[in-house]
Amino acid sequence: MPGPVPIGGDIIEVRTVCKNADQIAVNVFHYHVDSTSPTPARLSVYPVQFAADFAPMYSLIMPSTAVYRGVGCTNITPTRTVEAVSTAGTTIGLASGTELPQQVSYVINFKSLYAGRGHRGRVYPGFPPTSHVNSVGDMSPAGITAIQLWAGGLPKTKTITDGANNSVLQLIILRRQFQKLPLPFGVFDVVQTVAARTQFGTQRRRGDFGRTNLVPLGF
Repeated sequence: MPGPVPIGGDIIEVRTVCKNADQIAVNVFHYHVDSTSPTPARLSVYPVQFAADFAPMYSLIMPSTAVYRGVGCTNITPTRTVEAVSTAGTTIGLASGTELPQQVSYVINFKSLYAGRGHRGRVYPGFPPTSHVNSVGDMSPAGITAIQLWAGGLPKTKTITDGANNSVLQLIILRRQFQKLPLPFGVFDVVQTVAARTQFGTQRRRGDFGRTNLVPLGF
């Protein structure tokens, strides 16, 4: 059921926004509302509770030129509600050094119980600092430690508390296609592992010569 109070079975889209210079990095996650007790938590309280996880995670992996701007939550079951946003915990990066070229990113892989491309997911956290790369262009030990801490901090299960009410969320891979054919909304796999790659990736749209990506409204 869409609306300001997600119920069991709803799917929540969670997105984080970070900014460096004239570019942004948006990471999108999906959570399934597994259970509620005694009644569901309101959507409006979701973002500030996710911010308690995300703000320290992003500060570990970015230089002081980059800023974690906030987190937004939207109930997408089956149509999108208005996004609830929290900028609580807005913080600059704490990693030493300056930014690498802005298209350089970290890579985080999500794996389910099943094999195949459609049963995996990934996100690309942005703006690694110079201290996270070594002299030959690979990720440094400091970078590996930081992004592994980021991966370990991403909640696979999250309990949202709203007074006496609680909603338990599970990180999922939202599936959209099977054998190149569209799937009905709501097909998903539960994320079993969150793993950080120890090599950098790229996101061309964040590059210095790409178009400027504007910060979404509310952030």
